Amino acid sequence: MLILKANDVEKLFDYKKAIEKLKEAFLLHFKGKTVNPLRTSLRIDKGNVMLFMPAYIHEKNQLGIKIVSSFENNLKVGLPLIIGNVLIFDGKTGYLKALIDGSMITKLRTAATSALATDYLSRKDSKTLGIFGSGVQAESHAFAISEIRNIELIKICSRNEIKAKNLCNLIEKNKGIKSIYAKPDEVAKCDIIVTATTSATPVFEGIIVNEGTHINAIGSHTPETREIDDDLVLKCNKIVVESKEAALFEAGDLIIPIRKGLIKSEQIIELGEIIAGNKKGRESSLEITLFKSVGLAIEDVLVANYIYEEALKRGVGINIEL
Repeated sequence: MLILKANDVEKLFDYKKAIEKLKEAFLLHFKGKTVNPLRTSLRIDKGNVMLFMPAYIHEKNQLGIKIVSSFENNLKVGLPLIIGNVLIFDGKTGYLKALIDGSMITKLRTAATSALATDYLSRKDSKTLGIFGSGVQAESHAFAISEIRNIELIKICSRNEIKAKNLCNLIEKNKGIKSIYAKPDEVAKCDIIVTATTSATPVFEGIIVNEGTHINAIGSHTPETREIDDDLVLKCNKIVVESKEAALFEAGDLIIPIRKGLIKSEQIIELGEIIAGNKKGRESSLEITLFKSVGLAIEDVLVANYIYEEALKRGVGINIEL
């Protein structure tokens, strides 16, 4: 079994390669050639929970599971609040091939998935990127989206101004893109918007979003929480998700307005439908488009296998006998 740490994953990962592989995975998902059950939660007690996300991709013979724990007192004892690991298996024998750091996989594959959706849904001439949040997902989305669009300015809004400004410096140092700390209204005026926060309530007023904007909403993932408001959902000409089943089970950004009767579930499109050509992506420069992501296990399993194959080629990681 191969063990890959977070720094191994980061060293082996390439956004453009991952985006192409994810495109193939969503196409297979649309064709019914994946098994991706809804995530299962095991509540230990009020503040502690384990999440289990298995998946199988038939044609690639890729089998795996991501296991995530969230224990509220971890920070007090010097451990991360959330810990994740991905296990991948041989699809023919069930033999465990690798144990891979899941937090880094999640960070990178989430951004790569958003970049894939952004490539289909944003204007080709998008120049400005606005990000709500200053954590790991804010960082990875800045890097991923700048791989598929010629971004000239990034605006970041966060409750933690120091952290946001440090992120701006990191982006400028690594990508050479001007990045500034900005107010919510300024971020909401960008060509592409990413919401990557832990907020349970909308982080900006959707009514002010310009025509032609694309939004990636990736932070909230429970039926009661949301980062975008009713006004924005109503303004959107196209609402896209990874999986309708998963989105209608977890995405409060969509579940709440559906319950209010503001939109219908029939309006929602799956990303795989667009990739397959059954539905259209952006159709005009004036459309407002939304990609609501809750994450699918096929994303974790595919990216983990991609990283595993790269590790074997380059001799990275630690091999152990079980």
